[in-house]
Formats: sequence, structure tokens, C-alpha cells
Amino acid sequence: RGGVADWLDQVLPADLYARSAGSSAAAELAWLDPAFVAAAAALPGVQRVTASRVRSLQLAPQRPPVALIARPLAQPAQELPLLAPPRAGSGVYLSEAAAALYDKRPGDLIELPIGAPPLRVLGIWRDYARQFGAIAIDAADYRALTGDTRVNDLAIWLRPGADAAQVQQQLRALDT
Repeated sequence: RGGVADWLDQVLPADLYARSAGSSAAAELAWLDPAFVAAAAALPGVQRVTASRVRSLQLAPQRPPVALIARPLAQPAQELPLLAPPRAGSGVYLSEAAAALYDKRPGDLIELPIGAPPLRVLGIWRDYARQFGAIAIDAADYRALTGDTRVNDLAIWLRPGADAAQVQQQLRALDT
């Protein structure tokens, strides 16, 4: 139980999360407008907001898709539950399931169908949420490689003493 709690604190550190749609499949078709993201960040009680892009990738036709998570990763060792210190440079981080499914280790190259050359695997991380695997990439690297600036997930940190339920109501009101 302690391992899962530690994982949650590292992978989901924000107080609130918002997604562009109710399911992962629908979230790939609905985007959060930059004005909405800015308005969410300006709400009373909100300390900061981090926007991410989550999408499904089919790496091999005979295997299930993996989740690609493009989010800020300035300090990957603190933001992902890595199983070993990360390699330096730009590249991607594979969950244990993705690494096993595609037989990849740190230092290997992996091809992703995002219009980019093969990317270096910088590390392997523990992910209890996605049984078929996930790949994390720094959001700035993802945007530079793909030109895709869309976001569909928000992580929202609250100011000390802020009422989470009130911030949730304010977020819902922004969406109308």
C-alpha cells in the first residue's frame, strides 16, 4: 500500500485534475482552449495550473495502444517514479508495461507514430494506472517534434486554505 501511495503522490501531485472529456477516447477529440486554461489559472484559490496532452498511440497493430503523456518533465526523477536514475538528454520515459511489451531498456531507441525520428528511452517508470503501458515525454519536446500545441488535461494546485469544492464549481462554470 505504501508503494501505491508514494506513486500517487509523485505521479498525481496536484489537488485537482480536469480533463476535456469524460473518457480517454473522447478526450482525444476534445481540447481545452488556451483561454480556458488561462481562466482556470486565474481562478481565486488556484496557485498554479499545468496543462498536458494525453493521447493513445498504436505502436504495433497486434498489440494494444499505449498512452502518450506529454507533460512538463523538468525534473523527471522527481516527477515520475523512475526505477533507476534517468539518462541525460531528450527522449521518452516508458512505463514498466510499455518497456516489457516492446522489449526496451534505457538507451534504446523507440519509434513513435508522431512524425518524429526514433527517440531515446531515458528511463523506465512505475505506472499502476495503465496496464498496457504509457510513454511520458516532456511537453516542450513533444510540441517541438510534432507542432501539436493542444492540451486535454489540467493539473491544478490550490493555494493554502482554498476550498477544493468551490474551485471545482468555478471550473465547471468556466466550461458553460
